[in-house]
Amino acid sequence: MAVAWQANNTTEERSPKGRPTIWRSIVETYATRILLIAIGFATTVIISRTLGPSGRGLFAVAAAIGAIGIQFGNLGLHASNTYYVAKDRELLPVLVGNTLAWHTSCCRTFFSASMRYVLITQSNWRAR
Repeated sequence: MAVAWQANNTTEERSPKGRPTIWRSIVETYATRILLIAIGFATTVIISRTLGPSGRGLFAVAAAIGAIGIQFGNLGLHASNTYYVAKDRELLPVLVGNTLAWHTSCCRTFFSASMRYVLITQSNWRAR
């Protein structure tokens, strides 16, 4: 009985349909962005202190290559999936399957290429 009383006497603002108001959503989004900036700043400080100037450059290159790979790897599937599922809910299983198949094949290709690169550079390094 106490739970029902608490649920009916909440102080948060709600719209007539029971959803949070637009201002509450704006504040939550803004707070999330600020939190992400703070986490990014803390991560940068930790990496800078740990790796030093030369290691920081290598980390920047690795992060940039990873970001470029993600951009080319997703091919806008997140945006198109959202669009098509919003139009027709029945497409959700098909779109999830296509996305998983695409990302699985990309991961396999990347892993295979990475392993080939490592094996080739290791064999050249040992031959010296």
